[in-house]
Amino acid sequence: MRSQLRHRPGAAGVDDLEVQRLRGAATEGTAPARPDNAQQGQAREPPLPVGRPGVHRQGRAGAKVAAPWNPKYHAESTPQLAKMGSLMWKEQDPACPQPKKCHIWDRIPVKLDWNMENLSNFTLGGITKGELQLEANAPPAERGQNWARTWADAITKTKTPTKCKIVELDGYWQSAEYFVHNLDMIRQLMWNEDTAVQAQVVLDGWLEREPPVGQLVGVHLRLGDYIGASRNLNMSYYREAFEAVKTARNDTQLTCLLFSDDIVLAQKVGEEFEACNKVIPAVPCPDPWNNKYHCHGREVGDWVQFYMMSQLDNLIIADSSYSFWSAVLSPKKPLVVVPRITWPLGVASRGDYAYLNNPMYGWVNIDARLGDPDSKAVRRSSLPRRAIAAATATSRLPLRPGSWSAPRKRLGGLGPPQGLTS
Repeated sequence: MRSQLRHRPGAAGVDDLEVQRLRGAATEGTAPARPDNAQQGQAREPPLPVGRPGVHRQGRAGAKVAAPWNPKYHAESTPQLAKMGSLMWKEQDPACPQPKKCHIWDRIPVKLDWNMENLSNFTLGGITKGELQLEANAPPAERGQNWARTWADAITKTKTPTKCKIVELDGYWQSAEYFVHNLDMIRQLMWNEDTAVQAQVVLDGWLEREPPVGQLVGVHLRLGDYIGASRNLNMSYYREAFEAVKTARNDTQLTCLLFSDDIVLAQKVGEEFEACNKVIPAVPCPDPWNNKYHCHGREVGDWVQFYMMSQLDNLIIADSSYSFWSAVLSPKKPLVVVPRITWPLGVASRGDYAYLNNPMYGWVNIDARLGDPDSKAVRRSSLPRRAIAAATATSRLPLRPGSWSAPRKRLGGLGPPQGLTS
């Protein structure tokens, strides 16, 4: 999900003190004091989740930062955002009516767009906005450097005809250079001990009933919408990833703990993992051996599984920011295996997933292809999805439930449906 954050240096504009505090936060990388407002028996405030729009203001910089209001993900609805609740701007964003708005992309070379009329003007990445585009008054952004400082300098030191009272930060901001120098502070902000404890308790219960053999490794399978969009990883990536874990840990046996947005399909894929001596699916219920269909309101949701992955010693992640951030925020600094996307060439050349492969993490990179469903389970699953999409696009006629059945042949005979690209 692309972020469009708004930096407002204060109600009265930028002053020297706040500029220095902003630069200090970008350069020092030290964590602010942690508020201890959780009493015994009360849940601590969960952290800001990755990839979700969240807001904070009056941080170490003294500046105010807001993300566009999202009716689905906010402090009241999303446990992982609750830690920011008292600091969030609500639906009526006070930054919007202010004049002298500026804009900056997460792109190199760094430029500051001056004098925009409106915020949240969604465009393709890198499109210029505002009346004037200015080269940033900041050192060139080079790999391995602290880009938080570079972009802070660009915002605070670039001379504009009038001061930028509001600066919109636009883009994905996933390169390690933006945050890895301040990772301890970010981990403290986003880690929630109560949620982590809950995740560990559930995991311990699973492992007590299914004792692992050899190395326990978390495996993230991003399925769901990725299959229809031809973004799923090929099986050779996982096969090589398992071998990488065995080699690094000097072990010949693996217990694979599966995480997925489609755990039913993931279990079928797991049956094809020959390197796994045992497979344990991360199912929605904390005690599935008692009642796997009714969790009695105690579902193991995505945010619990996020922290479950973060507490494992070995992780094989997918081409997904969900498992990526779970690995980044892990306090255990686990062995992490990540895909290096080499196909399709268009995706690889654009660098859509290059954020996974930054050498600053010290992770193991394995070449991988997208949209090449060599898993039997994925092929069987993708046939109906592709054929229904193709039939809908060509006939424009509504499909009645049960009126179509998948042909019993390989996926190779079907092209991608209209509107879906790799």
